[in-house]
Amino acid sequence: VMDGLDKIDNRDIDRNSIGLIFSSLVDATITLKNYPKTPPGLLLKIIIPHDRYLSLSLRDSDKTDLCHVAIKWNKDSLEAFVQRRIEVSLKTEFKKFDAAWHAIMPGQVLNKQYGKSENTFEYLVRHTMHRPRQLQVHLNNIARSHKGESIESNMIPGCVKQSCSSLSRHFLKEYEIDHPNLSRLF
Repeated sequence: VMDGLDKIDNRDIDRNSIGLIFSSLVDATITLKNYPKTPPGLLLKIIIPHDRYLSLSLRDSDKTDLCHVAIKWNKDSLEAFVQRRIEVSLKTEFKKFDAAWHAIMPGQVLNKQYGKSENTFEYLVRHTMHRPRQLQVHLNNIARSHKGESIESNMIPGCVKQSCSSLSRHFLKEYEIDHPNLSRLF
């Protein structure tokens, strides 16, 4: 599995050059996959950010579309991901997500903006783009900010506000190559 392609430094490179890198990678993968001497059990996977894949100008896109699978996260898949992480971390298996979640986090958090309590997990997910990495950023920030303490619901909003600021900067950096004026909106 090839991953880490989202780490390509794009500060001094234009959009077409980034597209050429990904197009060449896809073309090389298809060529290798179809090469007669490729061992039959070899499975090739490249992980390309989905927005990059959609913007590629490929000569034989019908071939690649058959091999392409978009990774999409929803509440259930994020819960499964987080539950696995909690189980590995605590070295304990849980039958249900809620049991795993409550082992590390309170069930409710007060949304001061609206004066209502809401499910803590849903509160955190709402402050992401349904990306596991962003959820991890929030959870890591909460853990670092309150190291060694049991997490109370009043600790969460301030940490989430802090990590949202960081995630916003990352978002702008990620999309500035495609949308150079995006930062002017903020």
